[in-house]
Amino acid sequence: MSKENQSLKVETKRTLTETERQALSLMLKCKFIPRPGLSNRHIMTMAGHFISRQFPGIEKISQERLFQVTNEAQMLTHCGWQTQKEKSPLVIVVHGLEGSSESKYALGTALKAYQSGFNVLRVNQRGCNNTFHLSPTPYHAGLTNDLRTIIDEVASKDGISSIYLVGFSLGGNQSLKLAGEYGEKPHKALKGVCAISVPIDLADCADSLHWAENWVYEWNFLLSLYKSYKQRKKLNPSRYSLPPFWKVLTMRKFDDLIAGPCNGFHDANDYYNQNSSAQFLKNITVPTLIIQAKDDPFIPFTSFEKTPRSEMVALLATETGGHVGYVGISQPSEDPFWIENRAVEFFKLLSS
Repeated sequence: MSKENQSLKVETKRTLTETERQALSLMLKCKFIPRPGLSNRHIMTMAGHFISRQFPGIEKISQERLFQVTNEAQMLTHCGWQTQKEKSPLVIVVHGLEGSSESKYALGTALKAYQSGFNVLRVNQRGCNNTFHLSPTPYHAGLTNDLRTIIDEVASKDGISSIYLVGFSLGGNQSLKLAGEYGEKPHKALKGVCAISVPIDLADCADSLHWAENWVYEWNFLLSLYKSYKQRKKLNPSRYSLPPFWKVLTMRKFDDLIAGPCNGFHDANDYYNQNSSAQFLKNITVPTLIIQAKDDPFIPFTSFEKTPRSEMVALLATETGGHVGYVGISQPSEDPFWIENRAVEFFKLLSS
């Protein structure tokens, strides 16, 4: 660990156990080697999304379950339970912006975890996977209540005593924020967190999305988000007042006029300031692994270099990987989807 990274570490009352310390130490030794031809960050990002994949056995982890997260909102999840459900740890998989439980990285991670002996639960954020009818209110980057509710329920009603949380992109921000909100009193069942390609500084991420080289990502998000909010307005017209699309042609403008106000925030800055997980990293007291590529096209790595974090939080920074890309070289013992393998490996080490 560099002196710079050591200086950013913040002590907490709770200290790592030997198993937790070894798990984080081993993960920090992992090296990502990109598949030949995919070292460019944009190509790698696209590859992670577009490479055709098969998920044999996915039906075993696709049992539908609804969680009542507020009086008026439900969330659809897809679950897979081991034969000895109560004795097996659970991995909760949280997707990113405009993704779903059917996102390839969610399917791949959940299937690997299930095959490794974990129960698995894939979340659909409010409205995602065409579930607008289940919630009149949307999701956002800092909405942790839903994950908190799911953790509470599976621990109390299902008897699950060991829970691991893996979040991708926006889901990673939510996961880190929740762990930080727990602070010195985390849920007794929450044993570890893994966050991948995380926009810990939402303002920095929104601004970098508007760089010329990132116009494809920004437009993809904007078109999908605006379509989603139009669907929400159609079902709940009194709750939404949407400006015409030409007024929200950047992510910051969208958050300023739509995402922020529709989620109870004054504007984009208020939304970013309250929900960026960077400010919560120093309060985390469960073993946490962040996997972040330095060449992520729209998450500036400087966000991580300047952010203090708890000694319970390890940053596995790779030179390449893109944004939720990480398609690596072929290995005899695992498929090329490196981050999925690393997340499950981390949880296996913690649960050993």
